[in-house]
Amino acid sequence: MHKLTSQVNSMRASPTILFATFAGCSVAQQADYVVLAAFAANDPFEAAARVIADGHRAEIFRFDPAKLESLRATLAAKAPYHVALVMKPEQIDFAFQRRFLQLATEIDDDPFVDFAFGYITGHSAEDALALARRGLARQPERVDGVARVEGGADASRVLRVPYQLGLTQLDALLLQSAGGKEHENGRDVAFLREHLPELKGRDIVTFVGHGDPRGVVGGPTFAEIEGLDLADAIVLNGSCYTGVTGRWYEGDPRSETVLARGVPLAESFCLAVLHAGAVGYTAFLSPCPWMPEIDDFAALAVDGCSLGDARRRDYDKTVLDFLGYGEERLRLGPIADGVKFAPSRDTVRDIMLECATGGVVFGDPACVPFVARRADSLVAIETRPRHDGFELTARGSTQGLYRHCADPTAGWATTAAMGVYARVPLGPVGVTEVVVDELSVGNEAQPSRVLWAIEKDHNQFFAHVKVNFPVGERMFGALFLRARVLTTPEWAFCKLRGGEVRRRRPRRRPHSVRKVGRARFGAKWPVERSCCMRPICQVADSVVT
Repeated sequence: MHKLTSQVNSMRASPTILFATFAGCSVAQQADYVVLAAFAANDPFEAAARVIADGHRAEIFRFDPAKLESLRATLAAKAPYHVALVMKPEQIDFAFQRRFLQLATEIDDDPFVDFAFGYITGHSAEDALALARRGLARQPERVDGVARVEGGADASRVLRVPYQLGLTQLDALLLQSAGGKEHENGRDVAFLREHLPELKGRDIVTFVGHGDPRGVVGGPTFAEIEGLDLADAIVLNGSCYTGVTGRWYEGDPRSETVLARGVPLAESFCLAVLHAGAVGYTAFLSPCPWMPEIDDFAALAVDGCSLGDARRRDYDKTVLDFLGYGEERLRLGPIADGVKFAPSRDTVRDIMLECATGGVVFGDPACVPFVARRADSLVAIETRPRHDGFELTARGSTQGLYRHCADPTAGWATTAAMGVYARVPLGPVGVTEVVVDELSVGNEAQPSRVLWAIEKDHNQFFAHVKVNFPVGERMFGALFLRARVLTTPEWAFCKLRGGEVRRRRPRRRPHSVRKVGRARFGAKWPVERSCCMRPICQVADSVVT
């Protein structure tokens, strides 16, 4: 970290650094974009790489997915804001994603992700080309209509209740599909085929439920997605494995071994969504630790982020959580067929947090699908200068608390955690400490835990700050947080990170996350749980090959 410290020192005389209330979304410009193609120039998928490169006036660099080290020098020299990974579907899996994400945090000396990235792929080269073109053609729009599809409900029903987004009511469609043995193939196919076409024209479509690579358990599969019109939609999926395009991995608890599986391209839910015309699709190549709508919905619909920046923000929060467990930076162990893994020592750290690295976005990472509407922020975050640094405040309604502040990768003693996250631009000063002065929900004061670290991003410095607090039995009323980011121009007194470091909590029962979740989180958990998760990855020092 000495290089980062010397770079911090060099910023003392840099008055041109911009100050903003919240910095989390970048704007792609010429020479800020790189295209990485995982095939030869004569491959049919080259058309997609060429279109996305021409659209951003970017260079194409060839790479071997098995040999990522060769990309390090290129990415360091180009220092892009956005990177498009143009790959064939059979080349994308959780193992590759983890290795590339790790590389994306190692281009400079700080521990955070150094660029936003997204995947361009499809069932065919034509589908990949169409996805690239849709992202380039998309102009930012206002979110007017949303839809949510839930699988495995007790009964099938259609609800049309407005979605409250801050001060605005959005036209909303809720489809709940019944699952169970009383239905053919465990889902209400007739209901799905009748009502899924109503997704046409919705700006954001969210899928919820347990999942596998073929679809949502008790809900739609690739077969029901086929033939739908999802043109211009952004699709978010909180079901496990629904970002899989071919190979996927499952943990066998009996042998404590990772097993590689495969799904035919024609039966991939992900590829079906892309074929249906989505502009962007966020899903998981792994078990899903939380709903993408917690973070990605707000980043896209409220903050006006690009597809890639919405994901990058989530990756940075994941990195910060790794630091909260005492890691120096992101350290991801290998995933491969036959790899032995150590039994999970801590559900949150060893399963939830590790699986958080499997969230991906398909689509042009520089595409900004929606205009910002900050007045509708679920949790409004502001920073103001003080004589000793910055004052950070966060305000949110009860709705914002439960929709936006759930933090499954943090945990709090024997219960779940909530959290407020901010990326604070610093200007030419360094941080000495972050102090919470007040944290309350309604009239009730809340205990807090602070975690922070410094990032250098394209010659600008930021403090990533997260304040956690426990989920209570009764949490009603508005959220309010007031904290101070204490700074000084004297770099000898600055720190690169701070806050409370946690230790792993050993699991009490050798059951699936779903069962542990019921005992540990109970009815207090404010968001939907995804499917039962077995450990398929561990930190590097606990993997045995």
